[in-house]
Amino acid sequence: MDSKALPLISMIISMLIPWLDGYAQPQSIIRTAPDCATLAARQIDKQANPGAARLVAKCSGKAATYIPSGMRSAPSKIIAVNKITTTETNIGTKTFGGSDINLITGDESFPAVTQAGSMTWGNEDQLVSVYNDTRDNDLSDEISSFSGISVSADGGINFDRLNPNPFETVFKGDIGSPAVAYDKSTGKWLALALTSSCGVQGIGLMSTTTPADPATWIKEDCAHSGPADDRPIIWVDNNAASTSYGRRYISFNDFFCDVQ
Repeated sequence: MDSKALPLISMIISMLIPWLDGYAQPQSIIRTAPDCATLAARQIDKQANPGAARLVAKCSGKAATYIPSGMRSAPSKIIAVNKITTTETNIGTKTFGGSDINLITGDESFPAVTQAGSMTWGNEDQLVSVYNDTRDNDLSDEISSFSGISVSADGGINFDRLNPNPFETVFKGDIGSPAVAYDKSTGKWLALALTSSCGVQGIGLMSTTTPADPATWIKEDCAHSGPADDRPIIWVDNNAASTSYGRRYISFNDFFCDVQ
């Protein structure tokens, strides 16, 4: 090797070591270190959940208001979704559309009025919709809950947002990105969200057989415990003729798996 190249290689290595150290922190350190000291190891800048956005704002010293400047007045309209109109019994021939139906019922205190990123699952006339929701999050304090849930018992004609919020009462530290499914083999509704109850930022799972009753949702075993999970989604095989009937599938981004 050319001796003239050695100083350049040495300089490059010295520049890379601090950067690599940030990505090489073991999970035991991630679990105990202050949040702002673990941003690189958890690759927070690549994540797409509300908790990650809040953490970036917190560590940069900027307030996480969730509202663009210039729009900080009470909104004139709440976001709504289309109801489902059933014309056939076969799911493949159902039509979607009709009048918009508001999922967001109950009181809100501005500016904690933001909902986004919904997922809905239906079983007969019951529909359960989950979404990112700032209602139960104090913008001036630590995270309380970033997820919400609304339930319809009449095929999507009317929805009620659950209060108290099961995500808040069950997980006590939910970071958003919720998902929902119905398991026909057990008769259970399943809802998940990112939560500090399952590692620093893992996937918590809760279930019920009566989704409209907030008090009946209970915590199940963590779907995954980790410090940097993101954007989980759930699906259940409800085909009784399937060899995998009742099997639950959860996919997610794991921004810590490549540094363990």
